[in-house]
Amino acid sequence: MISVIERDADDPARRSINFYSGRIIHGLQFTDLQKRREPTAYFGRSTGVGLALERLSTRPTARVGVVGLGIGTMATYAKPGQFYRFYEINDEVLKFAETYFTYLNDCRGKYEVKLGDARLSLESESPQQFDLLVLDAFSGDAVPVHLLTAEAFDIYRRHLQPDACVAINISNRYLDLAPVAAGLADRFGYRMQRIYSPAAPELGQFPADWVVLSPAVEATASLEVKTSKRPAHRSPRRTILWTDDFSNLFEILK
Repeated sequence: MISVIERDADDPARRSINFYSGRIIHGLQFTDLQKRREPTAYFGRSTGVGLALERLSTRPTARVGVVGLGIGTMATYAKPGQFYRFYEINDEVLKFAETYFTYLNDCRGKYEVKLGDARLSLESESPQQFDLLVLDAFSGDAVPVHLLTAEAFDIYRRHLQPDACVAINISNRYLDLAPVAAGLADRFGYRMQRIYSPAAPELGQFPADWVVLSPAVEATASLEVKTSKRPAHRSPRRTILWTDDFSNLFEILK
């Protein structure tokens, strides 16, 4: 069940609308006109996806694919001339994003929302030539395993520019998805950078854990430079490759 909750209604500078799926919060937007276009939750400018998008700020015709619409927060990054394509399986999520939030309406670039299973949509489409593909469907209780298999990643690769990045939101209180991302990186010869950013409540940002994969050395190298002063993630690098025939959530339980 999805729902919205108003917070800090008596404080105009802090008032926000919060988006929930069950008991898990997936996004929020400040209502203050000076703050409503700022990315919040897992998508702040210092997060892994924020840094990956900064790399595209000088590409006037950049194309970005986003698996998982949420409240449309990612649309705030779009610049005039850039194109964002959202994939969302739940039409109710789109209705909520358009009714209670303004990220989509405020989008400065072009965007469209494709309803349906993202993997099936991408499998049937002609190459989209994405400069960045964002996978944001794994922070809830039920992880769509079919979006993180080797076969799924092979579909994604067909839609990427040669120097494109794939950013995966692995923020999850129950599961450690980093080994799965590492397995995909090893399987396809991609470099991988893991980027953790702490919470920033005053900015409406949650603790965020992202991995960014790319076949282009310079893409992940630039992210490594930007995050070199942050505390390193100390967990050992394991690799687990999921396929359509085999996956096991128990081996990645935290």
